[in-house]
Amino acid sequence: FGACIADVSLEDRQLLIAFGHEIGLAFQIIDDVLDETGTFEEMGKSPQSDIQNKKSTFATLLGIEGAKEKGNAHLMAAKSYLERLRCNQELLSHFADFFVNRRA
Repeated sequence: FGACIADVSLEDRQLLIAFGHEIGLAFQIIDDVLDETGTFEEMGKSPQSDIQNKKSTFATLLGIEGAKEKGNAHLMAAKSYLERLRCNQELLSHFADFFVNRRA
């Protein structure tokens, strides 16, 4: 939405959409890891709720290390889209790093 308000080019909007897709996947994967490895204080919610609810997650499917690797792969893909933007992408890059490295 912000890209539309800022009247960025169609090409840059498509790059931002692709960035959002990749960083969204990275965020969810790392959230799954944190659900298994984090504490209430770190997460603001009860840990291991996915396990208790018998949910299938990236962490249960790939293992903790496999999920971390997958999350980082999506982070790198997201950043590759940012690098192609024709505007300052520094803030978005910092947000992306925070999403993936917030504790995992």
